[in-house]
Amino acid sequence: MSEEDKEKDTDYKHIKTEPKHLEAEPGGIELGTLEILHSGVPNTKKERIENR
Repeated sequence: MSEEDKEKDTDYKHIKTEPKHLEAEPGGIELGTLEILHSGVPNTKKERIENR
């Protein structure tokens, strides 16, 4: 597992345990999106990580 993958994995854990972290990020994820993140694959977050 590469360092980049570890960072992504940590980010996914962060999404599930600290939704407030998402709200505070620049580019803001709307509150409605948080429900989607908890119920499915966090696609928007994944794309943003890859584009950093």
